[in-house]
Formats: sequence, C-alpha cells, structure tokens
Amino acid sequence: MPSIPQRNNNRSILQTPHIPWHIMEAGWIHMAQSHPKYLQNLPLASLQRQVKLQQQQNAQKWSSDPHCNICPAIESADHIVLRCKLAEALWTKLGLNSIAIQCTDILQFVDEVLGSSQGHLKLGWLICFAACAHNLWKARNDAVFNWANTSISNLLQTTRNCLNLWENRVKTANRSQIQGRITKLN
Repeated sequence: MPSIPQRNNNRSILQTPHIPWHIMEAGWIHMAQSHPKYLQNLPLASLQRQVKLQQQQNAQKWSSDPHCNICPAIESADHIVLRCKLAEALWTKLGLNSIAIQCTDILQFVDEVLGSSQGHLKLGWLICFAACAHNLWKARNDAVFNWANTSISNLLQTTRNCLNLWENRVKTANRSQIQGRITKLN
C-alpha cells in the first residue's frame, strides 16, 4: 500500500482533493487509529471545504444553475452541440437542423448524417462536425468563464476559420468536401 504524503504546513489530507482515493482511505484509517479526536472535526473540515468552493465559484461568477444561459433548457453536451440556439443556427446553415432535432444524442446525430452521406463525402462531414462541435463548445466556455455572449455571426466566422485551417491538413482530393461546407456557412 502506498505511503501517505506528509505535508510541511500541517494541512489535513481532506484539503487535498488531487490525492487518489486509495491513498486518502489509507490516510483516514491511519488518522482514525493514531488521532481519534481528529475525526470529530471531520464535519467541520467538510463544511469549510464546501464554503471555500462556494467562495471560489462566486469569485469566478459561476452559477450553480444547471440551465443554459441562452436557452431555458437543462445544459448538457447534447444540448450544447445539437439543440442550443447557437447550434440550431449552425446546423440550419448546413441543412442538418431537422436531423439534429430528431436525434437523442450526439452519437446518433453523427451516425444519421454519416448514414445519409455518400461514401466519398464522409471525411468532409466528420471534419465539419468536429469544427462545429469544437466552436460550439468554445462559445459555451467563453460564456461560462468570461461572461461573453457569442453572436451567431461570430460563431459562423470562427467555424469557417477553423475549417479553412483544417482544410489545409487533408489530402487535396478531399478539400472540395470541406470547401463546400465552408460555403454553406456564409
């Protein structure tokens, strides 16, 4: 069994969430055997961590509300990539919003579009999907961490820029597939 890390500043092991569980468990057993009075302060230490976390969230202006700040829906990866208003605008431009609305999750959406695409167009679709999902996620992160509101035109522009950049990384024969999708985003 691994040894328990020692701290010079007498911080408790409960204040170090990056320690793996099996090491924490060994530490708890050791503390219970050698310092039984320490366990009496366990609820207080837990409460202190919870208050500290809440203070950090408030300082960063993080909300504990599970709803999307753009739509009234509960936020999830499927919502961000398929159903949020930004995603709806993006998929509408690409002619795929009707499929996005019908699908229950991202994987089903990718499978549906791949199933309806001709074989030679599949690579272009996968690159386009990756660029769209990447930029939708970045827009959401920007909204959460920087309180920025990404406009639909800005999202379309960043997705086009991303596709232009990634277009240069594929074989010349496949570039026209990506260029066609860039044109649809104009």
